[in-house]
Amino acid sequence: MNPLHRSPVAIALLACLVLVGCAGTAPSPAPHSAPYDVIVRNGTVYDGTGQPGRRADLGIRGDRVTIVGDLSQAQAKTEIDATGKAVAPGFINVLSWANTSLIADGRG
Repeated sequence: MNPLHRSPVAIALLACLVLVGCAGTAPSPAPHSAPYDVIVRNGTVYDGTGQPGRRADLGIRGDRVTIVGDLSQAQAKTEIDATGKAVAPGFINVLSWANTSLIADGRG
């Protein structure tokens, strides 16, 4: 029998074995494994979409919120317990009682 001639069953079996052998070699993404600068844990997150708040954690690196979700397995340099508190990532409170500076500056 010619060694280059293979039956379709043998080719399919060989392909399956190659795929199974490669299955564990690619690195899997692990968003929770990298340390964060700050994790805000257990807060009720309001994301600005109008949906009801949901219990979630926030992972912050530098000056950015990088992930919102379950970070129970993640670590950070600083951790804040927001249990019972509202968390609104990205919200900037423009309300100010600095009336005289608004009159003097006007850019407020």
